[in-house]
Amino acid sequence: MKLTAGLASFNLPELFGNASKRIILHAAIYGPFAQSKPHRRALAKALSKDSFARLDIIALTKSGTQSWRSDFLNTLRNGASEEQKLREIQASDDFLEKLQIACPTKVFVHPLTALPCQPIIIVDNTIVFGQYAHCGIFAPQGFWGCVQTDVKALLEWRQQGVTPTYATDTEVAAYRLICECLNAMKCEVHQCII
Repeated sequence: MKLTAGLASFNLPELFGNASKRIILHAAIYGPFAQSKPHRRALAKALSKDSFARLDIIALTKSGTQSWRSDFLNTLRNGASEEQKLREIQASDDFLEKLQIACPTKVFVHPLTALPCQPIIIVDNTIVFGQYAHCGIFAPQGFWGCVQTDVKALLEWRQQGVTPTYATDTEVAAYRLICECLNAMKCEVHQCII
């Protein structure tokens, strides 16, 4: 496992562009991705591959009415005006809609219904995870971890409903991140096993 200060050190555009099977994004708002040409190009590159099966995006959408929404937005964008927050959500929604239109059989957007615990990015067998904080410095500048693991095996654990007794501490910790994403996606596990 690797721990670093700042998400940029993991070079998400390169990670996305090299994806061969799956990407799961659990980061709530994707306005920054929409504004980043390297991120957009890298996602397009992944989606263009025949071997690439799914881009699952868990998102806070403009139409959401969750009771925790306002508090969560204040955590995500501490110090931003309501207008700024709404603009960023709209940019995120527009970006996700364009992705879905471009690749309707590969892009799946899952509107958030439960309060998210942390940002999580899964690319093939790489899991990158951070934390939200009540701070004017946003999540990309916080601490981020990265672990390599057999994501397919962890998805299968969820499908079987049991964590094997032989599982390592690292596998169990990674499994928790997988479960957070699957719970937010509210989809059948077999749909995600690739």
